[in-house]
Amino acid sequence: MSRLLFAVLLAAASECPSSQVGPASPPPTTVAVVQEAACFSQSDCSGQQMCVDPRYPVCGAQPVCEGMTLCGCQCVTACTATSCAADEVCGSGGCCLPRTCETDSECAVQGTRCVAGQCRRGGTCSLPPP
Repeated sequence: MSRLLFAVLLAAASECPSSQVGPASPPPTTVAVVQEAACFSQSDCSGQQMCVDPRYPVCGAQPVCEGMTLCGCQCVTACTATSCAADEVCGSGGCCLPRTCETDSECAVQGTRCVAGQCRRGGTCSLPPP
């Protein structure tokens, strides 16, 4: 019986693929993503492009806001004195607006600069909407 078991194991082992280790796979290639520098004013952009703050995008057709306030591209509940970010103030129209400033330190949000008397976050240069 032990010879039969040995023969079965030997036959099974010869049918298994070899456990040879091939050459190591090359490391995965990585693609560097180059991010454009943030703009803070029109002078940072070229041609017909405009510097768009990510908080206040330029929109095409504006939606109708029933019972809400249109702020930029969004219908929102009107802001309060405490609902805006540290670099914003609640405007008379009920929307958070950039805070006025004289120095970058007055903006109180990392990456925000005082440009032309207003706290501006780094935006992107883009063409105006059609």
